[in-house]
Amino acid sequence: MYQRLGGFVARHWVLVIIAWAALAVGVDYAALPWDDVTHDGDLAYLPARMTSVQGERLLARAFPGNRSKSQLVLVVARSDRPLSSDDRRVLDHLAQQFQPGGDHGLEIMEVWTPWTEVIGKKLVSPDRKAALAVLLFKHEFMAISNIQALEKVEQVLEQTRQLERLPEGLRLGVTGSAAIGGDMLASAAQSVRNTEVATVVLVVVILLLVYRAPVLVLIPLATIAVAVAVSLDMVALLTQAHRVAGLEWLDFKVFKTTKIFVVVILFGSGTDFCLFLISRYKEELEAGFDSKQAVARALGHVGEALAGSALTTILGLSTMFFADFEKYRNSGPAIGLCLAVALAACLTLAPALLRAVGGAVFWPFGSVLSRPGGEAARGTAPVNGGLFGGFWDFASRAIIARPGTILLASLFVLSPLAWRGLSVDVSYDLLGELRDDRPSVQGTRLLRRHFYAGDTGPVTILAHREGAVFDTPEQEQEIARLTKLLYDLPGVQSVRSLAEPLGDRPGLFNPFSAAGRRKLAARKHPQSTAIYLSQAPGFRGEVTRLDVI
Repeated sequence: MYQRLGGFVARHWVLVIIAWAALAVGVDYAALPWDDVTHDGDLAYLPARMTSVQGERLLARAFPGNRSKSQLVLVVARSDRPLSSDDRRVLDHLAQQFQPGGDHGLEIMEVWTPWTEVIGKKLVSPDRKAALAVLLFKHEFMAISNIQALEKVEQVLEQTRQLERLPEGLRLGVTGSAAIGGDMLASAAQSVRNTEVATVVLVVVILLLVYRAPVLVLIPLATIAVAVAVSLDMVALLTQAHRVAGLEWLDFKVFKTTKIFVVVILFGSGTDFCLFLISRYKEELEAGFDSKQAVARALGHVGEALAGSALTTILGLSTMFFADFEKYRNSGPAIGLCLAVALAACLTLAPALLRAVGGAVFWPFGSVLSRPGGEAARGTAPVNGGLFGGFWDFASRAIIARPGTILLASLFVLSPLAWRGLSVDVSYDLLGELRDDRPSVQGTRLLRRHFYAGDTGPVTILAHREGAVFDTPEQEQEIARLTKLLYDLPGVQSVRSLAEPLGDRPGLFNPFSAAGRRKLAARKHPQSTAIYLSQAPGFRGEVTRLDVI
């Protein structure tokens, strides 16, 4: 099969190159832009049976006007003394620049500050040395738009730091789930860019060292570039397949971050495939075959190995279809499809390019010393040439002569590394994955000096009872009992609810003291009712929320 394919490509290499060019142009014309068909975020694609998904759906119906999915928190703090009025004016100045509907271009639902009724009292630290402004976003913390939001906020903070009137010793920072998500996505994007550059540089350097042929570098790079472009456009087309009559069932989703894995995997695998083909092509030229015969024979000999290697990975990725998490379930087959396109390019476009360039592909230093005889010389394969040819000849002879010794030595060297790999702990610390110079890391550390770690990301609990009226004294007592039970759980620092909107512990209090009057006012305040008791039709008074710090 691969011998016939090699013969076809060798004879009709011009047609193959034209076909790939036409395919690249055609799918690019037909496909919508990647950002228009892809999704972002993670939490929205969890299985429907997950507790958090059920809670999110109830929250959306019972509290339709309070659907913040992530927060970006501005921090002003000092270590020497409590915040002054000038310090608080700086925070107010920052908050004013991010009000909903402003020209900042961000999807901000609401902004909480220390001056916000009821809520604001919790945005000033107990030591009075720090205060917060909370920007509430509609999208979740792993949304791509959080990169832009974090960049915009950092820009404003940097401009504020440069102001001459900024009080001396006042520190500014940014944290919150949206900031951490934006930093994670920005770091991932930067990592991909670094990986792409490193991959290209390493491929170029290795090819130049081994083959000493700059023209040869262009073959794998051109092949992979075409494969990446065509495969991404094909995936984009597949997301629109449900609009075709009879394919409504094919609701295929793909995510913005999938592109990261496509680029990395295709560059890695595609380079390997092309190097196998090029190495065999060089051997066939050294054996005395002309360029046409060498391409056909090379593809005939390595085609099965390339297909087997690629299909193993493709089938492995395709098994992700059975995952519960929708992001994995769709991304695995999508990456597998892209790798199949890369395999097709390496089996057709790469040999066609080799045929087009001919023996000049090894110019100028890697000239091939052809021996006459062609077919007659097939039984006398040449020794590998190149910079490391002697080493591989020595290694092959040593392995054949002492296979057991080599095996034991290899296991002895690799066993400590394998043991270390098995002992690596899985971490769910998002901040631990980021560099120390990231804005969200610095902002979180600044916040933790004055607030509890969970202040910017409370766990929301919803209580639903049909026919209940949770704002009656009897029902408020039940909420207070539930609040007390939550306080007894390990790690819980504060619980804010309809019974205790300020996060105080339930219990007796003096209504004539300042703290008691503040608690009574907070309980009866309309803001508390709007936040902690549903007013939506069908759920009015039946659903209440508790925020656990």
